[in-house]
Amino acid sequence: MFSAIRTAIIDKINNDLTKIQVAYRSDRSTLEGFPAAVVSPSENEADYSSTADDRRAYVFKVRVYYPIKDESEQETADLALEEALDEMIDAFSQRGSLGAACDWITPVPSVWQYEERADGIHRMAELTLRCVKYAPIA
Repeated sequence: MFSAIRTAIIDKINNDLTKIQVAYRSDRSTLEGFPAAVVSPSENEADYSSTADDRRAYVFKVRVYYPIKDESEQETADLALEEALDEMIDAFSQRGSLGAACDWITPVPSVWQYEERADGIHRMAELTLRCVKYAPIA
């Protein structure tokens, strides 16, 4: 399920959202197109939902990056990330936004920070997506 849900998240960002230039499946030392997103699995949990199926949660971190070359670019970076996260929260809050890949998805609080990467300092905002899928009991 991790692979199917991760692919659906990346496809949604790359095909339906306009505020993020590109979403990657894995982190890389140099990103192209900004804001850029990296989608990574984070954790999972399972719980008995009923006698017919189990409720499984798959958690992903979507890290959105924007480079900052000097202090004058801080506001531009913050605005770009604010718009990108607002768009993602709206898109992923819609029921069925990932089709059959997950039964519902919850965008939970984000974390903002700075990160030094191979190509310089980046402003980074991380959004956590909690995807729930009901799986039939075999």
